Amino acid sequence: VSQSRYAANSVASFVAPTVPVNTRAGKIIRFGKESFVLRDTRRAPGSYIERFQTGYTNDSFALQQYAGAGEVTREDYEEALNGEAQVNLRTRAAKRGAQAIALDWERQVLNKVTNPASYEASCTIALAGAAKFSNAGSDPEATIDAAREAIRTQIGMYPNSAIMSSDVFLALRKHPTFRDRIKYTNTGVVGLDLLAQWFELPRGICVAQQVYLDEVNNTFVDLMPAGTMLLFYAPEGSMEDPRTVTTFMPADEADRAIPSFAYTYRLSGYPMAEPERFDEDRKVYVTDIIDEASIELTGLGANGKCGSGYLIRAAV
Repeated sequence: VSQSRYAANSVASFVAPTVPVNTRAGKIIRFGKESFVLRDTRRAPGSYIERFQTGYTNDSFALQQYAGAGEVTREDYEEALNGEAQVNLRTRAAKRGAQAIALDWERQVLNKVTNPASYEASCTIALAGAAKFSNAGSDPEATIDAAREAIRTQIGMYPNSAIMSSDVFLALRKHPTFRDRIKYTNTGVVGLDLLAQWFELPRGICVAQQVYLDEVNNTFVDLMPAGTMLLFYAPEGSMEDPRTVTTFMPADEADRAIPSFAYTYRLSGYPMAEPERFDEDRKVYVTDIIDEASIELTGLGANGKCGSGYLIRAAV
């Protein structure tokens, strides 16, 4: 299950790279301001060497379990397998369970990282009036520059990544500032690569594309709140290409002891598929998919809230 791309347009692992843990509860490594204390390290020969405590704080995590089961009736399985297309519905049923978990996980991550209460006061803003990206006279680069500086003053590094809602992406790609830059080129389109270059975000930008069905109104709703953009810092090698992000894949270069805006703590070996079973009472094939994970904001600022990310709201 962990090797399959159930949600190629997911942003969860881009925002919070996955690191495996061996227990369902333990210590979170949070990176705080202690590392930035200025010390006089000059020393006279023979004198004691000053010792410093490691610059991160420990809090506890507890993994949450997510579960979904795909099922298919024996009759449907036999009809599909023997039809012209020869579709194996039992395999697809297992993937359906994993897809449900992945969509719910995407919601959990986006709910966490778009909550303004999680951020330092200087690391969130709600745009208004002429400052909105949808206003042709606005200056998105000035807004992004201010966000970059806000993060740098909190953690000593500029952000290298961003996610945005689809309406923010549409507003930026239509903005006169950026359209004017490409009018004499053969590119013709303001895309994510160009925006990442102009905003100096070398790890890349992802658009949160996933939607869910509002069953009451029978309409599709974006998982990421409208008008939202998040800039943040994550380990450079934790995703080679943000367009190929997978929901469950562990991050190659990420480690929970390396500073990052956020991490997904996931139990080693998960998600996992239980052996398929046949329910005799209902005559259906069932495959259970289990995941155990938690999303943790790990890059703290001066006042103990998140300082390694900058949340822009009401951008359109």
